[in-house]
This record gives sequence, structure tokens and C-alpha cells, in this order.
Amino acid sequence: MEVAAPVWGLTVAAIVGLLAFDFVFHVRKAHVPTLREAALWSGLYVGLALLFGVGVLVFGGGEAGL
Repeated sequence: MEVAAPVWGLTVAAIVGLLAFDFVFHVRKAHVPTLREAALWSGLYVGLALLFGVGVLVFGGGEAGL
């Protein structure tokens, strides 16, 4: 599967953005998370991963998506 350079750029930018977001909201204000908070953040990241997989399926085809 060949991926265009702008797609790679957007993917890397999104990953860097997520890391920056995580740093600002978790590392700089460190605290012991509640079970609810941990479940919400875990659900958010799992949802983003599923969205990424669906995007690969839609734009890359069935073989790449699987």
C-alpha cells in the first residue's frame, strides 16, 4: 500500500498533537485519577484508535484495513 506524503504528515501531526494534549492535561497536572476518569480517557484513546482503523479501511481498502 502506498501512502501519500500529506497523509503521513497529517498522521504524524495528529500523533504529536495527542502527545502534547496528553502532556498538558496529565503530566503537568499529575494526580491520582479516579476509576471514572481513567475509564473515560481509556475509552477516548480506544475510540480514536478505532476511528483510525476505520479511516485506513475506507481510504486504504479492505486489505490494508484488516
